[in-house]
Amino acid sequence: MRSVVRFAFSVAATALLCCAAAAAQDAPAPAPASALAKPRPIAIQSRTLPNGLRLLVVEEHSTPILNIQVWYHVGSKDERPGRTGFAHLFEHLMFKGSAHVGVDELSRIVEAAGGVDNAYTNDDATVFWET
Repeated sequence: MRSVVRFAFSVAATALLCCAAAAAQDAPAPAPASALAKPRPIAIQSRTLPNGLRLLVVEEHSTPILNIQVWYHVGSKDERPGRTGFAHLFEHLMFKGSAHVGVDELSRIVEAAGGVDNAYTNDDATVFWET
């Protein structure tokens, strides 16, 4: 478990970038490539806590949106042949609550504030996110 925490990767406060697009018929002709402005660099703040948890923070204040992602460096690559599906199972169990959080309680809180939450598992990571 300690190695999981050590490799945990959290994007603790990523504000989503949003842009409004004009309707296709009202959109001006695209500017030539030479006239396009380059996007500004993204400032990523990194910090490692004493327990090994690594935090990456990107702040963007153009919209009042917060996205939190918790990444665990554990996925199907860590399973033995013939004993698969555990990473995905544990992903689903996280939504079943705990001693301090009821079943789907976190999802209800996030949705009441207009947000969404979900999770996914791949071969190298299990990720939980809320926006």
